[in-house]
Amino acid sequence: MQAVTTLIHGVTTFAATTCSGGSVNTKVGGSPETFDTCLPNVAANNSAVGTIIQLVFGIIGAITIIYLMYGAFRYVRSQGDPKELTQARQTIIFALLGLVIAISAEAIVSFALGKL
Repeated sequence: MQAVTTLIHGVTTFAATTCSGGSVNTKVGGSPETFDTCLPNVAANNSAVGTIIQLVFGIIGAITIIYLMYGAFRYVRSQGDPKELTQARQTIIFALLGLVIAISAEAIVSFALGKL
């Protein structure tokens, strides 16, 4: 029983010393009290997150445009072969679909960041 008590005390002491995250101020009985939330403090703001998101979606858009040009190149090079035409058309359609999804995702994220 002594070993279990020592183990529990050690675990709670370890948890209390390693938990150095954010805190929440509450008002109980008229006096403010601070409780440790064990959540990390993040120093990112909306402008930093927005810049990273714009960079990521810019790269996705550039890759999509490259695939669109590749599909157009395959379409021109198909020389009327139905199988090649179908594959080229699918590449173009999927590239356009990817571009629409990327633009929509960027709009949703920009809207959400603007509301925060």
